[in-house]
Order: sequence, then C-alpha cells, then structure tokens
Amino acid sequence: MRIFFDTEFNGFHKVSILIAIGLVSEDGRECYVELPPKGLHLDGAIEFVFARVVSQFGKIQGACASDRIEMSDRVVAFLNYFDGPLELCYDSKLDWRHIETLIDQDRALMFRVHRHEIAADVSSDLSRAAGAEALAAVAHRGIGEFHALADAIALRAAWIASQTA
Repeated sequence: MRIFFDTEFNGFHKVSILIAIGLVSEDGRECYVELPPKGLHLDGAIEFVFARVVSQFGKIQGACASDRIEMSDRVVAFLNYFDGPLELCYDSKLDWRHIETLIDQDRALMFRVHRHEIAADVSSDLSRAAGAEALAAVAHRGIGEFHALADAIALRAAWIASQTA
C-alpha cells in the first residue's frame, strides 16, 4: 500500500520542529495530526508559518494532538492499520526526516516501511495540474496549500496522474 504524506514545520532552521503531518493512502483513507496553534513548538517560527500554516489549524475536527508523543502514536496507529509492506511517498527529504522520527519507536512498522521520494515522478505538467485540482477540491474543507493533509492529497493526485500518462 502506498501512503502519501506531507509535513509542516516551524521554519527552515537547522533543526526544524514538526508541527503537522497529513497522510493519505492510495485508496483515499486519511490521517491528519497537528500540534496546538500555540506553544513552545512554535518558538522561533517564521512569519510564513503563522500566516500560511498555523492559520489553517483547527479546520480538521479531532486533529489536534496534545504533544509530539500523541502525534507519533496516532501516525503509527494509522500506518499499522494497513497489512503488508508500506511504501511511504513524499516529495522532500525533510518530510522523510520528520516522519522517520515519529515512527522509529515501532521497529516492526519500520521493517515494513519502504521510502519513496516521488518529487521527480510528479514534476510533469499533467501531475502538477492534477495536484492543483486536488487542492481546489479540498478548499470546501477550509484547507489549502501548506496544510499537510491538503498537500498529501495533492501529492497523491499528482502521483496517480503520473501513472496514467
């Protein structure tokens, strides 16, 4: 099973802090977890993060985790729902670094996980158009670009388009 994911973090610091993650399976099942819109995890966050990322927090009911441990537990539970090997698809090495820190607590899960950076796979005009269309389609949920779930949904759509070309 392919799982497409995206992360949001407090800025492009030497050590950025994960603040939200969105995952969507190849068959459309979703998981989204965000940290609270205020807290130490946002110390030093750049203005862009507040304007484009944190401003979209609270749009997905039940998504707020009290801390990083709960975030990790929820992501691991979502991934463990699926049987067999998992191909985790992402478009930035920073996304991989952040999810890896969330799931490394579960060695059995890590054994079934295969990573796949798909940035090159989704770079065609057709793929980009499919991703943009997917972002427009989730606007009614109050989310858009730079919301981790919206971006994961767009990544999935772009990848599907790349496979039909």
